[in-house]
Amino acid sequence: MAATTISPEYAGYCFLPPGIGLPNGYAGAQCPAPSQILLTFLYFGIVSISFNIVFGYRDIRAWFSEHLPFPESDSDSPSPWPGIASIALQLLVSTGVAGIIVHDSFDVSFHMIFFIYLLRPRFHFVTQLINFATSSYDAEDKEEGPYTELLFDLYLSESVLEIIGIYIALQFVGLEQSTDTPCANVVVMPTDVQHMMRWLKGSARVLASCGFANIITLSIWVVGRIQTHNEGSTAGVLWGMVLGTVIHMLYFTFSWVFWASFLKLAGEAFCPPGIVAFSILIGFLPLLGNLARAWTS
Repeated sequence: MAATTISPEYAGYCFLPPGIGLPNGYAGAQCPAPSQILLTFLYFGIVSISFNIVFGYRDIRAWFSEHLPFPESDSDSPSPWPGIASIALQLLVSTGVAGIIVHDSFDVSFHMIFFIYLLRPRFHFVTQLINFATSSYDAEDKEEGPYTELLFDLYLSESVLEIIGIYIALQFVGLEQSTDTPCANVVVMPTDVQHMMRWLKGSARVLASCGFANIITLSIWVVGRIQTHNEGSTAGVLWGMVLGTVIHMLYFTFSWVFWASFLKLAGEAFCPPGIVAFSILIGFLPLLGNLARAWTS
């Protein structure tokens, strides 16, 4: 059986990377249920895609540019700045979430929490599918969809974030038992822990593979944008967007598997305080993101 210093039902914690940590006063900690954390991601996704559908629409973006005091752009090509602004906001929110959790004196690594929140499920691929469904790219009619400019922003930002996510995903591959003191005598790994570890490692491999694949796909997209500008060809952009959509759908699916497995294994070892505060923090991200896109377009 497991050592008396850690409850057997939380033995899965001992097979996670260092830096997750047990909270000080672990035995009496009041931890949010894993379902509450996953629901926070779900609510964020619903709010995010709703804002993207409304404020990312071509005519709405044009209205923003015309009626609000945003700087005007002389270029007809999509600007990279909205994507850069999205990356900055995502990193800022992950920093805030990590700060909230670490601030309440839990024995966790700031950089581990920072990176792991970059792997949370995000729903932007829905916008990609809507754009494809409302666009025509045949030989005679190359009309771009109403969310094309938004997709350039999302594709750039999400690709970079997924590439960054390679680091943390690889931390969960090939794990051995933790050397933390509470785990010193944990020698029995229950069947359900083994099962969750397989799901966790498998999903981490997929997420890391998606990050590597996006390095190639992002290159195709950039080259496609150059070809479109110089030669009028949309083939490179289309291939980049199609591959990006497939990769981001895989990433979305396995990020849910990753988080569900991670929370099951961690038990009360991952006990984020202030869940209401960081729920509000990531809840405002879609609104801030769309305002940032309008400002930097």
